[in-house]
Amino acid sequence: VSAVGTDCDDHVRYTFPGAPELCHLGDNDCDGSLADDLGTASFVPFAPGEVPVDVTAEMTGTYAVGEGQLNLCEGTWAVGLVVDGVTATIKGRGPEATAVDGSSAGVALRASDARVTVTGLRVTGGTAGGVSVSGGSLLLDEVLVSGNSTSGWGGGVFGADASVVLLGCTVQDNAAAVAGGGVAVVSGSLSLVGAVVEGNSSDLAGGGIYADGSGVWLRRSDIGANEAEWGGGLVLYHSTATAEESQVWGNVALGEGGGIYLARGVLDLVDSRLFYNRASYGGGLHLEAASTVQCTDSNGVDLVVDHVSGNVATRGAGAWLAGSRESLGSSRCDWIDNLTDGGVLSDVDGAAFATPYEFGRDAVFTCTGSAGCE
Repeated sequence: VSAVGTDCDDHVRYTFPGAPELCHLGDNDCDGSLADDLGTASFVPFAPGEVPVDVTAEMTGTYAVGEGQLNLCEGTWAVGLVVDGVTATIKGRGPEATAVDGSSAGVALRASDARVTVTGLRVTGGTAGGVSVSGGSLLLDEVLVSGNSTSGWGGGVFGADASVVLLGCTVQDNAAAVAGGGVAVVSGSLSLVGAVVEGNSSDLAGGGIYADGSGVWLRRSDIGANEAEWGGGLVLYHSTATAEESQVWGNVALGEGGGIYLARGVLDLVDSRLFYNRASYGGGLHLEAASTVQCTDSNGVDLVVDHVSGNVATRGAGAWLAGSRESLGSSRCDWIDNLTDGGVLSDVDGAAFATPYEFGRDAVFTCTGSAGCE
């Protein structure tokens, strides 16, 4: 039992009456309150026997995070965090309470050949992207990435030759001039579990997500209301992706691929939905350069979760096959109300097709760019 004026934890040497309050889970000064650690930051090395160190005064400009855990209490921290070649955890008090603002440093968090875990933060204000990682791995857990921009790739999150995992994160209202308004990954991997990528934009490719030479896994995630010249929601270039129980909705491409754009890409839609996307060609899906898409219902029941519906395009409202080597398959998936700008049903269309195909519910078919659908 703790009380003012007594040592409230004999087992912790940095906890005693009058001790400096540090940003961590305990009550250092034994006054019975955690409120006095607001606006403080501490670093705890991972080495055995190390104690938290107050680093509040160092949270300006750029701060190099060492091997250990950086704790950021409530407040907005105008600092650029750098992690180079170490294992580190950066922990806040929740996205609504703790923010890292990268406006002065350019990038809120930059990591190189490191293993980084970030939890409970809002990342904002980056003018060269919100989070950038090269090599190593990045895990974002319950992180809000919003209000960042870049003149290059990955307005919210950029990963090169790295493993990037987003758990329960929201990537929202970020922008990129080239590709990946929300997230861009190159020669790496991207996993989203329970994540939302929404309201991001790119001047060229991948308003929500851009993947180049990478593996992508979506699990119970939403890709919605993003915008780009091509690939409003997601671009898969030389990449392979699986979407499980996920939704790609309300994305817009001024050119091709309102929902998803594939070039030499492979996509499995498993119990997922692709709806209300819009483009000139391929409102839901745009396939080119020998890309392959398979829409699969794994439930095996009448209430099919999978559907491609309500997408709009000038040609190929549901899907557009741009060449002769593309392949599109459907296994008990619903294809409903995919309409051209003129109101004509157009579930699947292609450059070599005489007329668009119309399917409906529980549709089973295979299409190729050269032979059409059967």
